[in-house]
Amino acid sequence: MLEKKSVVDGLTLNYTGTFDIEEFYKTVEDWREFHRREKEIKKKLEKVTTSGKSIEWSVELWREIDQHNKFMTRVKALFSDVTEIESKKEGYNKRLQKGHALIILDAFLESDYHHEWIMKPWIYFLRAVFDRYVYNFWTERYVSKLRAETYDLHKTMNAFFHLYPYRR
Repeated sequence: MLEKKSVVDGLTLNYTGTFDIEEFYKTVEDWREFHRREKEIKKKLEKVTTSGKSIEWSVELWREIDQHNKFMTRVKALFSDVTEIESKKEGYNKRLQKGHALIILDAFLESDYHHEWIMKPWIYFLRAVFDRYVYNFWTERYVSKLRAETYDLHKTMNAFFHLYPYRR
Protein backbone atom coordinates (compact mmCIF):
# COMPACT_ATOMS: atom_id res chain seq x y z
CA MET A 1 0.00 0.00 0.00
CA LEU A 2 1.43 3.34 -1.08
CA GLU A 3 1.38 6.11 1.51
CA LYS A 4 1.70 9.75 0.47
CA LYS A 5 2.63 12.24 3.15
CA SER A 6 2.25 15.89 2.17
CA VAL A 7 5.33 17.84 3.26
CA VAL A 8 4.91 21.16 1.41
CA ASP A 9 1.52 22.14 0.07
CA GLY A 10 0.95 25.05 -2.27
CA LEU A 11 4.18 27.04 -1.90
CA THR A 12 3.69 29.83 -4.45
CA LEU A 13 5.83 32.34 -6.26
CA ASN A 14 4.29 35.28 -8.17
CA TYR A 15 6.17 37.40 -10.66
CA THR A 16 5.23 40.05 -13.19
CA GLY A 17 7.80 41.40 -15.61
CA THR A 18 10.35 40.18 -18.11
CA PHE A 19 11.90 36.74 -18.15
CA ASP A 20 13.29 34.13 -20.52
CA ILE A 21 11.10 31.06 -20.48
CA GLU A 22 13.79 28.78 -21.93
CA GLU A 23 16.18 29.91 -19.19
CA PHE A 24 13.46 29.15 -16.64
CA TYR A 25 13.22 25.57 -17.94
CA LYS A 26 17.02 25.33 -17.86
CA THR A 27 17.12 26.59 -14.25
CA VAL A 28 14.70 23.89 -13.14
CA GLU A 29 16.68 21.30 -15.11
CA ASP A 30 19.96 22.39 -13.50
CA TRP A 31 18.39 22.16 -10.04
CA ARG A 32 17.07 18.70 -10.90
CA GLU A 33 20.49 17.47 -12.01
CA PHE A 34 22.19 18.92 -8.92
CA HIS A 35 19.76 17.11 -6.59
CA ARG A 36 19.89 13.89 -8.68
CA ARG A 37 16.17 13.83 -9.38
CA GLU A 38 14.31 12.13 -12.21
CA LYS A 39 11.82 14.15 -14.25
CA GLU A 40 8.40 13.34 -15.62
CA ILE A 41 6.60 16.02 -17.61
CA LYS A 42 2.90 15.85 -16.80
CA LYS A 43 1.64 18.74 -18.90
CA LYS A 44 3.09 21.25 -21.35
CA LEU A 45 0.37 23.38 -22.85
CA GLU A 46 0.55 26.61 -24.81
CA LYS A 47 -2.51 28.59 -25.87
CA VAL A 48 -2.43 31.76 -27.93
CA THR A 49 -4.97 34.43 -26.99
CA THR A 50 -5.50 38.03 -28.02
CA SER A 51 -3.64 39.37 -24.97
CA GLY A 52 -0.67 37.01 -25.46
CA LYS A 53 0.22 33.40 -24.83
CA SER A 54 -0.86 31.32 -21.87
CA ILE A 55 1.62 28.59 -20.95
CA GLU A 56 1.03 25.80 -18.46
CA TRP A 57 3.95 23.54 -17.54
CA SER A 58 3.61 20.82 -14.94
CA VAL A 59 6.44 18.47 -14.01
CA GLU A 60 7.18 15.97 -11.26
CA LEU A 61 10.73 15.67 -9.93
CA TRP A 62 11.37 12.51 -7.93
CA ARG A 63 14.18 10.52 -6.36
CA GLU A 64 14.17 7.18 -4.62
CA ILE A 65 15.83 7.53 -1.23
CA ASP A 66 15.87 3.88 -0.30
CA GLN A 67 13.98 0.73 -1.16
CA HIS A 68 10.72 2.01 0.30
CA ASN A 69 10.76 5.83 0.25
CA LYS A 70 10.67 8.35 -2.56
CA PHE A 71 10.87 12.16 -2.66
CA MET A 72 8.30 13.72 -4.99
CA THR A 73 8.21 17.44 -5.83
CA ARG A 74 5.53 18.74 -8.17
CA VAL A 75 6.21 22.01 -10.02
CA LYS A 76 3.30 23.72 -11.73
CA ALA A 77 4.19 26.86 -13.68
CA LEU A 78 1.43 29.06 -15.10
CA PHE A 79 2.44 31.91 -17.39
CA SER A 80 -0.24 34.30 -18.65
CA ASP A 81 -0.30 37.29 -21.01
CA VAL A 82 3.14 36.33 -22.34
CA THR A 83 4.38 38.53 -25.17
CA GLU A 84 7.73 38.58 -26.97
CA ILE A 85 9.95 41.64 -26.52
CA GLU A 86 13.37 42.59 -27.88
CA SER A 87 16.01 43.48 -25.32
CA LYS A 88 19.34 45.08 -26.17
CA LYS A 89 22.12 44.06 -23.83
CA GLU A 90 25.84 44.67 -24.33
CA GLY A 91 25.47 45.33 -28.03
CA TYR A 92 23.32 42.37 -29.06
CA ASN A 93 19.60 41.76 -29.21
CA LYS A 94 17.97 39.09 -27.13
CA ARG A 95 14.39 37.86 -27.24
CA LEU A 96 12.69 37.88 -23.86
CA GLN A 97 9.14 37.33 -22.72
CA LYS A 98 7.02 39.67 -20.67
CA GLY A 99 4.01 38.58 -18.64
CA HIS A 100 2.75 37.10 -15.39
CA ALA A 101 4.15 33.96 -13.79
CA LEU A 102 2.65 31.86 -11.01
CA ILE A 103 4.71 28.91 -9.75
CA ILE A 104 3.16 26.38 -7.36
CA LEU A 105 5.30 23.80 -5.53
CA ASP A 106 4.05 20.70 -3.73
CA ALA A 107 6.21 18.05 -2.08
CA PHE A 108 5.29 14.53 -0.99
CA LEU A 109 7.06 11.68 0.72
CA GLU A 110 5.89 8.41 -0.82
CA SER A 111 6.36 5.25 1.22
CA ASP A 112 5.63 1.73 0.03
CA TYR A 113 5.93 -1.07 2.58
CA HIS A 114 3.51 -3.41 0.82
CA HIS A 115 5.36 -6.71 1.16
CA GLU A 116 7.08 -6.02 4.45
CA TRP A 117 6.41 -7.46 7.89
CA ILE A 118 5.53 -4.01 9.22
CA MET A 119 2.36 -4.01 7.10
CA LYS A 120 0.70 -6.54 9.39
CA PRO A 121 -2.39 -4.79 10.75
CA TRP A 122 -1.45 -4.64 14.41
CA ILE A 123 2.12 -3.44 13.70
CA TYR A 124 0.81 -0.86 11.21
CA PHE A 125 -1.65 0.42 13.83
CA LEU A 126 1.02 0.62 16.54
CA ARG A 127 3.41 2.41 14.21
CA ALA A 128 0.74 4.96 13.23
CA VAL A 129 -0.18 5.66 16.88
CA PHE A 130 3.46 5.90 17.94
CA ASP A 131 4.33 8.22 15.01
CA ARG A 132 1.41 10.49 15.74
CA TYR A 133 1.53 10.78 19.52
CA VAL A 134 4.96 9.76 20.80
CA TYR A 135 7.84 10.29 18.36
CA ASN A 136 7.91 10.32 14.58
CA PHE A 137 11.14 8.49 13.82
CA TRP A 138 9.88 6.54 10.80
CA THR A 139 9.66 9.44 8.37
CA GLU A 140 10.95 12.57 10.11
CA ARG A 141 14.50 11.97 8.89
CA TYR A 142 13.23 12.28 5.31
CA VAL A 143 10.60 14.97 5.80
CA SER A 144 13.03 17.67 6.90
CA LYS A 145 15.38 16.96 3.98
CA LEU A 146 12.53 17.04 1.44
CA ARG A 147 11.19 20.28 2.92
CA ALA A 148 14.66 21.87 2.74
CA GLU A 149 15.12 20.80 -0.90
CA THR A 150 11.70 22.17 -1.89
CA TYR A 151 12.39 25.53 -0.25
CA ASP A 152 15.77 25.53 -2.02
CA LEU A 153 13.96 25.12 -5.36
CA HIS A 154 11.66 28.01 -4.42
CA LYS A 155 14.68 30.17 -3.55
CA THR A 156 16.39 29.22 -6.83
CA MET A 157 13.33 30.20 -8.87
CA ASN A 158 12.96 33.45 -6.96
CA ALA A 159 16.61 34.29 -7.65
CA PHE A 160 16.09 33.46 -11.34
CA PHE A 161 13.22 35.93 -11.69
CA HIS A 162 15.17 38.66 -9.86
CA LEU A 163 17.94 38.44 -12.46
CA TYR A 164 15.83 40.44 -14.90
CA PRO A 165 15.98 44.20 -14.26
CA TYR A 166 12.61 45.31 -15.62
CA ARG A 167 9.60 44.68 -13.38
CA ARG A 168 6.18 46.07 -14.13
